[in-house]
Parts: sequence; structure tokens; C-alpha cells
Amino acid sequence: MVKIPRYIAGSSAKENWEFDAIVVGSGIAGVIATMRLSREMRVALITKERLVDSNSFYAQGGLAASLGEGDSLELWKSDTIKAGDGLCRESAVKMIEEQTPLIIEELNQMGVPFDLDNEGHFILGREAFHSVRRIIHAGGDQTGKMISQTMVDQLKTGSQATIFEEAFVVDILQDDNGEVAGVSAIIEDNDVMFSAPNVIIATGGSGQLYFYTSNPRVATGDGMAMALRAGATLVDMEFVQFHPTVCFAIQGQSFLVTEAIRGEGAFLLNDKQERFMPRYHEKAELAPRDIVSRACFNEMKLSGSPWVYLDTTKFERGFFQKRFPTVYSQCLKAGFDPTQQPIPVSPGAHYMMGGIETDLSCRTSLKGLYACGEAGSNGMHGANRLASNSIPEALVTGSLGAKSVLEDSRKAGPPERPFKPQYDREPYTRSELRLENWENIGLVREEKKMERHLSKLRQGTLIVPESASLGSLELANMYTVTSIITMSSLERKESRGSHMRTDYQAKDAIWGSLRVHTKAKLDGKHLEIEVGTNKKDGYSWNS
Repeated sequence: MVKIPRYIAGSSAKENWEFDAIVVGSGIAGVIATMRLSREMRVALITKERLVDSNSFYAQGGLAASLGEGDSLELWKSDTIKAGDGLCRESAVKMIEEQTPLIIEELNQMGVPFDLDNEGHFILGREAFHSVRRIIHAGGDQTGKMISQTMVDQLKTGSQATIFEEAFVVDILQDDNGEVAGVSAIIEDNDVMFSAPNVIIATGGSGQLYFYTSNPRVATGDGMAMALRAGATLVDMEFVQFHPTVCFAIQGQSFLVTEAIRGEGAFLLNDKQERFMPRYHEKAELAPRDIVSRACFNEMKLSGSPWVYLDTTKFERGFFQKRFPTVYSQCLKAGFDPTQQPIPVSPGAHYMMGGIETDLSCRTSLKGLYACGEAGSNGMHGANRLASNSIPEALVTGSLGAKSVLEDSRKAGPPERPFKPQYDREPYTRSELRLENWENIGLVREEKKMERHLSKLRQGTLIVPESASLGSLELANMYTVTSIITMSSLERKESRGSHMRTDYQAKDAIWGSLRVHTKAKLDGKHLEIEVGTNKKDGYSWNS
């Protein structure tokens, strides 16, 4: 049993700012939700950095879609489910994939500059575990940037939404009936309370929980932590995806080396310059991410090297610079030319398959709370996300979340004022927590190490920041999400997808039909966190 505070900060706000809906987070899921809602509602979009500071903006891979010759929705669905290692909710996969073409057409109309051939057709790339070429790109390896920037420009010029940048949402607030009634936030160092009967969480993932990550600094799991504190259920939190190729050549300035490079034929080499992936999987470099990441990790462990190498020297002259301009420029900045020497890479935390549990309409276990994009989990990705499925899922769920808000037409009473929680001492600093997470709940996990980690974390679960600085609030959220990942990882006694346990190395048929969820029960001013399971295609609130 773990306890956390109901709130991580009190509020001195003297009035409530009233809106019909609040969207928290400015990735593509949050932006498209805001655009939809602003046509009919008074909506506020709140983001803790700038509008373009999100995982979406840095996504290099692309947007998966079944559009090419020899492809089909069934084949894409099959690839997704196989990559998800038995835990994908097929209805979610089907829904996202069927609606993706409509979203692509909308992006075209917005002016997203997708990469086209001379006849005006999409240039389709291939990534790991896709059976065919089906990845749409924009600007080579700048797909996330191109889509995000186009949508943000559209939001600013063609929307009536009120936008708050560099503003931190602290907690979700409820009315006397326990239903969503608004949020508390810090804007320009001032406490603010928002009244709104609808809140959409689109805050992205939690890669910053780990010392080695491809994620930007903003990805601290804030939305998941605040949803749990409000009483919403989290699910599949043991499934953290690690990207196999992140370059850490410049300390503190890691950058992602897109999977599409392997899709075009680049090989992974160990420190002896030997290609090793054929020894681990029949698809070699195009195996699912969890397998490639653990293979890289194992080769590094065997050699004692801090990385393996991605051989990018065999492409035709000029191809790499044109196809992967972002990676090329980042490599030059790091002091080497990827057309002349292999790129040093190693695994890093990349994507959270779990999150706030939602149904197929982005509704959660808490009335008035919706979640979309990486912050939510409808079961599409199962135990391991298929490459380039995140952008279509974010766009479709962002649209569906807005649709649900409009359909529900909720009203709410005035929000309660958050009370000031107690203070305690942190057992870990931010850097220490990230290192401990890498060691204890990283690519390879073991019961005794996780139990020791959770025991140490319990000393900090009552921690709330004594000051309401952004860093201290983020750290409080990081503690909560770390605890949930650890508890969920201990509960799932098998290895599946991205969740690898040395003490339970095989898959278990029983666990293949179950999801792990975490629920919070109010106990005075604190919440007791409990772990449970529900059927794979069901929901925790029906278990």
C-alpha cells in the first residue's frame, strides 16, 4: 500500500476563471482537441512551456497509415497486435486505424508539407516490424515538427481558444459530488483556479523519469499523477518503451536517431564492428523495439561499452543528408559525420504505453475527466507500441476526446479549494531518482531490486514541495508516477513486450489476458493506492 497526498499545493487564488473546458498539454492531441472544442465552447489550453514544447514536436519517425500498394487495414492491424505482444485491445486498434485517413486529409487541408514524389503521391518509409512501407513523413525526419507547427499556427490564427503558455496545472479540482469542476494552476507565479466541468489531459508521457531518455524536459508524467490524485484509474503502467537508438555523445544533449534509418537499411554493430541483431530476431534490425533495445543493452553489457553503433556509412552519396536532415545536423554538432562513421547509440526511455485508463471515447473512470494521446491509455499499444503509431493515435484520440466533451454537455458545481498538504524530506533528488529508475525499473527488472526501490520511494510518497516552483512540483509528480510504475511492474509476474523480468523470464498465458491497474481511495487528506487487475478487453471500473 502506498499513500500520496490528495493535492501537492494549496491555492491562494481569490477568484475562479470560468471556462466550459480545459485542455492541459499542447502536443498534437491537445491542440486538435482545443481546435475542435473552440468552435462551440469557451476553452482554455494550458501548457507548462511553449506551445511547441512537446514530444509531438520532436517526433522524427512519421505517421503510420495504410495507403500503399500491397497494404491493408488488416495488415496494419496485424502488425500492431503482433508488436503489442498479445495485449492490444483490438477494438482500439481498429478504431484508430480506420479514422487515420480522415485525419491525414484534414492535415493536408491545413497545409502540412508531407513528403511527396514527382507524381504527388506520399513517399512511404518503413520502420521496425511493419510488413510494408506505410510511414508518411514531412521534412524527412521532421514529421512531428511540421505537423505540430502547422497545427499551432492554425490554432493561433483560426481559433477562439484562450491559450496560457508557461503555465503549470497543479491539480484537478472537484465539486461536492466528486465530479470534475476545474483545475488549479500557477501562471506568472500566481495561484489561479479555473472553473470548468470538462478537463482533457493531453500532457504526454513520462520519459524524464529515466536518466537516459529521448524525451524533452517537460515529459514528467504530470497529467498521469494529477489524474490519479483526483481518483482516476491508471492502467498498463509497467509498459515503458525504450528506444534502441538514442545518441548521448554530448553530455546533457541527447538526441533521437530515428528508427526510419534502420528501415532504410542501416545495421547495428557492436564494439567489435560485428552486426549482432540477426542473432536476436529473424527480422534483425526491424524487430520490435523492445527486442532491439534489449539486444543493444545486452551487447553493451557484454563489451562494457557505453553504446553500440548504427552504421550509416553505406547509403548513396547525399541520401542521408536529404532524408534525415535533423539527425545529420545533430551528428555534425556532436563532432562527427554520419556518412563517414557510424553513430554511437544506446537505449533511452521513449514512450509510455500505459497511462490514464480510457474507453474508446477518451472517457475515464472520473466524470468530467478525459485523456488523449500518450497521457491516456485505451489499450491500442498493448505491451509494446508499433513504430509511428503514436501520431495517428494522438490525432484521433484528441478529436474523439473533444467529441465526447461536446456530447456529454456536462455541468458542475463550484470547485473545492485545494488544501495545503504536509511537507516531508525527499529521499532522492531529481537526478538521483532518474538514475535509480534506470537501474530498478528500466529495460530489465527484478523483484528484490524493485521492492527495495519501492520501499525507498515510500519514504517520499507523502512528499509535496515546500515551495511551489515548477521543478519541485514536477518532482512530486515524478515520485508518484515512479511509484505506480514500480508497483505495476511488481504485480505483473511475467515478461511481455517492454516489461522484462529476470525472475519471470517467460510469458504467462494467464497474464496475457489481464491488465494491471492502479486506483486511489481517499483516506482523509491522503489517497491509498491499490493495484488490481481486469480482463484485457474490459475496464477497471467494470471489474
